[in-house]
Amino acid sequence: MKEAEQAAKDAEIEVCIANFTDKQDSLLKAWYSGTYSKIAAMGGNRSGKTYSAAALFAKHIRDDARPGEYWCVCPKAEISVKGQQKALWELLPKSGFGKFKWNAKSGFGSTNPMFIYDECTAENPDGRNIEVYFKTLAQYDDDMQSFESMSVMDCWIDEAVSEELFAAVETRIILNDGKVLISTIPSQAAEWMYEVIHHAQDDDGVFLVEMFPEDNPIMTEEKLSRFIKAIPSHLREMRLAGKFLMAGARVYVEFDTDRHVLKHTDVPKEVSWYACLDEGMDHPTAWLLVAVDKSGALYVYDEYYSRNQPPTEDVKAISAIQGKKKLVWPTVADPALWQSRKTGMSAIAYQDAGLPVIPGVSTTKFGEDQAVYRIKDLLREERLFVCESCTNLIREFHLWKYKRDRQNKPLQKDAYEDRNNDGLDALRYLLTKVPRYVERKRGSFMSIPFD
Repeated sequence: MKEAEQAAKDAEIEVCIANFTDKQDSLLKAWYSGTYSKIAAMGGNRSGKTYSAAALFAKHIRDDARPGEYWCVCPKAEISVKGQQKALWELLPKSGFGKFKWNAKSGFGSTNPMFIYDECTAENPDGRNIEVYFKTLAQYDDDMQSFESMSVMDCWIDEAVSEELFAAVETRIILNDGKVLISTIPSQAAEWMYEVIHHAQDDDGVFLVEMFPEDNPIMTEEKLSRFIKAIPSHLREMRLAGKFLMAGARVYVEFDTDRHVLKHTDVPKEVSWYACLDEGMDHPTAWLLVAVDKSGALYVYDEYYSRNQPPTEDVKAISAIQGKKKLVWPTVADPALWQSRKTGMSAIAYQDAGLPVIPGVSTTKFGEDQAVYRIKDLLREERLFVCESCTNLIREFHLWKYKRDRQNKPLQKDAYEDRNNDGLDALRYLLTKVPRYVERKRGSFMSIPFD
């Protein structure tokens, strides 16, 4: 009888996985796919994020973890004891813990909690020595040296931690081709995840599944109703819908994918065409093709991004994208191209390569904030749209932020980060010239003034 009871307890991981929803199962498949280095379950409270992450990490420790050091990281020690430590203790077969025990007061130890699973001993000579350490954000903030280690195999982060701690984890696992498993709500403390995880690039090795309370099989309508009422109204979007509270950090909070992103076929037939360019060296070069309809609404129709390419190569690609569309003006570009060679290129290089360009109005005359406010107004009025093929520009609309200090407060009014803004800068240059719809005429360019 005792053996049957123990066998049932040792099958806790299988019980959990057997009850996985499709979203939870996708997390498991992503972990074992060999494709991703960061696997994240993010979304609302009580959605099953930690439940699925715990079962996944426990399965990994039990079945296929290589000998070495593994980390479980969360914000505070008390959360660790009742969260990650308790979950692994309850899920993993007890026979693998050997001399290590968990208790509700101090977990696996009040200082430097850890356990060795499947320890190599005289009685277990083939043991793998899976060392599992429990670390916290509070510990990192007090003593960064406590996170120093030769290498870490894999890590599970539960709840929000700082970007600095995440970087410390990544540098520890990279030599082992390790993976990071993340389970959290998008709280203000996890604001950095908005860029690194939620809007990761295709080649960043990130898998994200978003989970919500209604995804949880045990969340009945009555429980969900009580749960919603218990959450303060200003936190409901974060705790229920899993939306980031950016605390004013995003510049274009007005941009909404559902309202502002459309298909090429949604763009009116009668439009005037414009183009704009932001040249880069340490940043990407960004070129946008923009349509303006009779009402004055703007449609970013296509984009081209490159890095470390000579103008000759950029112009070949740009010409292919533009095709037979006739521009009202030559491409409007960064006025700095006419002022210096700070990035190693110049307006003449683009002209010689076959791309006629004219300068946008200088920021010193027009003001960066004025163009930003113009874009904000266009978004609020639903008179600026982006075609779904412009994935880089859409990402920038979501990611461009005001500069912040260490306390996450704005440094000063209208101070912007100089990243995730290459296409946005190009669009800003175009708007300084006030593009508008004009009747079609023959010739290379339309005959309306540039200024």
